Amino acid sequence: MTDLEMRFWSKVKVGDGCWIWTGAKTTKGYGLIRVPRTRRNFLAHRLVAFGFAIPVATETRCALHSCDNASCVRPSHLRLGTIADNSADMMERERHGRRRLTWHQVDCIRHLHGEGASVSYLARISGVSDVMVGRVINHKSWVRR
Repeated sequence: MTDLEMRFWSKVKVGDGCWIWTGAKTTKGYGLIRVPRTRRNFLAHRLVAFGFAIPVATETRCALHSCDNASCVRPSHLRLGTIADNSADMMERERHGRRRLTWHQVDCIRHLHGEGASVSYLARISGVSDVMVGRVINHKSWVRR
């Protein structure tokens, strides 16, 4: 394992679901790591997706999250795709207006609430309002058809 990989993995909180980047982040929550030999910061999830090969500045391939969690660096939650794939994913997620949750997150919210998690806690970890979480829990929003 290289020095970069050891430093990288020391900044990851591994769990059952997403593996969360605990180091520096962008304003949108994407992990950042400085690569000494290039003296540049790289998006952490891109390094994982590209197998720790430094992506070229003109790279047209994207690292796509299946979990929709910007801080996730779990390899099984990432896949390489094109800019068109990334745009299509974004359009699919926003098909019903400006929604910010995925079906996976909705299922998790409902499950965790059933296990006793509070609405305010679920709102905080999901990045949505208490009202939205309440609507999800009560099946007023995100109703399967």
